[in-house]
Amino acid sequence: MISAADVRRLPLEVEESLFRVAQEALRNAVKHAQAKQITLDLSIVGDWLVLSVADDGCGFDAQALDDGRAVPLA
Repeated sequence: MISAADVRRLPLEVEESLFRVAQEALRNAVKHAQAKQITLDLSIVGDWLVLSVADDGCGFDAQALDDGRAVPLA
């Protein structure tokens, strides 16, 4: 659980960039993976700010991505 006392402001340009990355991740999950449920988690790990995105949408073959032939799994 996070309280308001645990939250600190970041430089405005960092907050704006983080917002844009999260916004695009949500858009991609809905548009490309047809996700119905999406979870965003923002945490601080050591000196790192970590944004994790998980969804229930269809995935893709990561190996195929490496050789340029990515296709949805479902």
